[in-house]
Amino acid sequence: MTKCIACGSHLLRPFYDPGPQPLAALNLPRTKEDAELALRYPMNFYVCLKCGHIFNVDFDVAKIPYEEDSNLMYNSGSGWNDHLDNVARSLIYRAHKKTVIDIGAGDGLLLYKMNVLANANGLEPRCIAFEPGVEADTCKELGIETYTDYFIPERDVSRFKPDILLCRHVIEHMENPREFVTDLAYWSQDYCPLFVAEVPCIEKALKQGRVSDFLYEHVSNFTVRSFLALFETCGWVTHDFYLTYNQEVVIWLGRPDPRSFIVQPNGFDWVATVDIINYVIATRPSLAFWGGTGKGAAFLNACGLKGVRVIDSDSRKAGRYVPGTGDLIEHSSSLLTQPVDCVFITTRWRAADIYAEIKRDYPCVKEVLVVEGNYIREYAEDDYVAETPKEIIS
Repeated sequence: MTKCIACGSHLLRPFYDPGPQPLAALNLPRTKEDAELALRYPMNFYVCLKCGHIFNVDFDVAKIPYEEDSNLMYNSGSGWNDHLDNVARSLIYRAHKKTVIDIGAGDGLLLYKMNVLANANGLEPRCIAFEPGVEADTCKELGIETYTDYFIPERDVSRFKPDILLCRHVIEHMENPREFVTDLAYWSQDYCPLFVAEVPCIEKALKQGRVSDFLYEHVSNFTVRSFLALFETCGWVTHDFYLTYNQEVVIWLGRPDPRSFIVQPNGFDWVATVDIINYVIATRPSLAFWGGTGKGAAFLNACGLKGVRVIDSDSRKAGRYVPGTGDLIEHSSSLLTQPVDCVFITTRWRAADIYAEIKRDYPCVKEVLVVEGNYIREYAEDDYVAETPKEIIS
């Protein structure tokens, strides 16, 4: 099922389908024939009923030649230059002796303006451009530290330890912006950089009925609400956002929210655990494993246990066989005629119930074992008391 690529909602509705269209920004033919024969790509825009995001559900990023060509955006207008000046001024004093990375820097004009302001004011930022396209050469000509590559959060955040991340007029081109934004938040947790993101805002175009704003190259058309939703559902905290450039552009500022991610659990040292289980089997010849289906079967197979005694108190399972190992499942009442000294509980989450049955019905059992983390321990009365559900008082 297609979901909103900004907020993840499944509540979508068809919005605008002009049929297949040629690339409008990344293909400028040199002949009339090439222009008339330009390849056309499906434009099928849906709107999200939750956040208002409008995106092309038939977009395929593989068809976009970013490395070979350039996004021919008009950057020479005085109004646009004023906009860049304002952005540069708003950031430059935050950037003193800080590392600033522009993700998808284009021609590098913003970083160049920041460097000019820095030199004029005695500031010392380290400005870095990541630009995979041909405009990387322009960045280098402007004296900017440039990497002709995509910015990969897992690799590059720890490599450069950025204080400020910029991403301007890039996210609307991404096939899966949620994946990128989430990765960036996750790998930035330890450094907590300020993230400044900028995209065109589609709201004014909608009011004015401007079909010209819908391009194949722009898979996403953000509203203010959908731009906020993108970040706030992908591990970020909003610090500020505002419309600018005659309300045609929305800028968002925020930082990663570590609370959005779980602490990575320790991996299982399962080989060591299996070794201990085998030691238990070798030292306790009077032993049965309780639980042979579901989690119990998963446990026995994961441990590579075969040819062991398996019991269960569910009469429906008695006489059947453990999937995978082929061991017969006996009813627990068999302990009355064929007693064991030790029971190993395979389904840890039901340990309290199983322990209660053992204590009530099978006094022959002197030891009850469970797996706890990466080790094996005895399950005792204190565990049973602690894990027995308490009465809910309404």
